Amino acid sequence: MLFKLTLIFALLPNIGTTLIPSDTQPITFLLASFGLIRFWLNEGIKLYLLSIPFFIMLICAILSSFFFSSTLFSINQFRYFFGYVSPPIIIIYFLSQIHCFSKKDIAKVIDFSLYVIIFGVMLQILNLSSVVNLFVNRAIFSQGFESGRGFTSFFTEQAQFVSQMGLITTFYFLINKLNKKRLLIISLLIISSFAGHIIVLVFQTFLAAIATFLFSILIGQINIKKYFKLLLPIGASALSLFYLRNSIVSLFENLNLPVLGIKRIISLVEIGGQYIARDEGIIVKISGVFQTISSAIERPFAFYLGSSANPDFNSEIYITYSTLSQFVLNHNNLAFPLRLYSAMGNWIVDFGILGIASFLIFIIIMLNRIIKNSEQLRSRYLFCFFYLIQSCVMFIPLANPTIHTLSAFIFYNSKIKTNSFK
Repeated sequence: MLFKLTLIFALLPNIGTTLIPSDTQPITFLLASFGLIRFWLNEGIKLYLLSIPFFIMLICAILSSFFFSSTLFSINQFRYFFGYVSPPIIIIYFLSQIHCFSKKDIAKVIDFSLYVIIFGVMLQILNLSSVVNLFVNRAIFSQGFESGRGFTSFFTEQAQFVSQMGLITTFYFLINKLNKKRLLIISLLIISSFAGHIIVLVFQTFLAAIATFLFSILIGQINIKKYFKLLLPIGASALSLFYLRNSIVSLFENLNLPVLGIKRIISLVEIGGQYIARDEGIIVKISGVFQTISSAIERPFAFYLGSSANPDFNSEIYITYSTLSQFVLNHNNLAFPLRLYSAMGNWIVDFGILGIASFLIFIIIMLNRIIKNSEQLRSRYLFCFFYLIQSCVMFIPLANPTIHTLSAFIFYNSKIKTNSFK
């Protein structure tokens, strides 16, 4: 029961109490900590290879907190530290328990999470958003569609709603339980957000497929015909939607449905960087990637927890950040949010080459395990892994338990070297 409850809160990381001033609630961490202590007391302390890079970063965070932080016990400093202490606990807990549950059992738990998300959407349809606000901090939902925005369910905003649905879909796909019914429900929930972030989801899926294809070529083991059968309908669908874009907008307007997200997608495709320069929300959400690259270049020997909130951080990376933004997006409208919008980017920004080394260790550990599987399973695990990596780099914060839970699931499942799923 504890495992299932922990998994539910890992998939729904914003549900908790508004008394805790954080978008990501600590319930998954608290449940995992309790379960892990109980497991260690009964079975003895067990660690896993996957936890090594996370423990390296945790040690760095502890040392930085004690020796370089002047506000050790501030709320903001605790938030930064929480992003480092929770991942190894969550990963070790799930790895110690997954073997006790079948894929069917796990799929049922994910199903329950979907029902909760549907319930959240229904509350918003019924003008009961105040109920959602009791459990979710900073829940952004304007009652009705006048604002041009869609539903958020039990998430803070439409973009995160879409992002979490992408991760939930990856869980289903990983354990071979993504049937047509579940895919239809997930697709309808994603559409209900009416968010421009949908294009990011599609882009991540496409890049994960391409990365899987290229990596399979690199290791000399690939069925090219199978990949073309997969990519051809995706490409055809994307081209059809682009060709019909204006008709789709007109249809949504006639049905009095939100069109803000769709118009953002169309503008982004049509004029690219020029549109991004005018959209503050997109600039903030992609800032984590640019800040990470800029920090790696300008601050390779950084060793400071919560570097992005340091008053000197902006000036230290400004030149490279500005140049990179101008080169890639053709604009210099820069964002410097206090919280870095990149999970693994946090490692690099806070701890420089040590963060880069830990990230590479994480990648090597995962890939080394995945490539030992048969072709059918290897392609599945590679796709899930490359989707996870993108999620860790773009938009999702380090404290989000979903990405660490997915890491544990990929690591555990990829040890199985058989063509059968049970």
